Amino acid sequence: MATKEGTAAGSAVNTKYEPKKAEFDRRTHEIQTLSDQLKKGSATMSDEAKDKLARDIDAKTKSLQRDTQDTSTDYEEEMSKVYQSLGNKMLEIIQQYSYQNGYAVVLDVSNQQTPVIWAAPSANIIADIVRLYDQAHPGLAAPAAPAKPAPPKAITPGTVKKQ
Repeated sequence: MATKEGTAAGSAVNTKYEPKKAEFDRRTHEIQTLSDQLKKGSATMSDEAKDKLARDIDAKTKSLQRDTQDTSTDYEEEMSKVYQSLGNKMLEIIQQYSYQNGYAVVLDVSNQQTPVIWAAPSANIIADIVRLYDQAHPGLAAPAAPAKPAPPKAITPGTVKKQ
């Protein structure tokens, strides 16, 4: 996702779901307003009015939860497709880079369950791979985003051992 194409694809998916997020925020606020109304007016409302308001709150809450879950599932599926597409292209770049630079193994140490205990920071090839990926797939650049701090070099994906 650090590539230009990955950044653009991630931004596109996030942009697509921003209206849903805004709708969910609005609906959450509406439910909170009704809940406040029920709390403040419970002493002066009839039992029938309180029951109706409580049912409305419950129905709106359940509907919001269902819609939020459905949207979350859709979002995760779209992001999974993006990761898969980028991952396939990335594997080609890593394979080419490895052959050209004489690497026998490239290890992904981003997972904490990896058996790699330590790796020299000089063995990290992430920057090279991202640069090569962007050269090979330049078509989908995203607007410049603020730089994020680099992860610790000893435990980053792409750490390698030379043959």
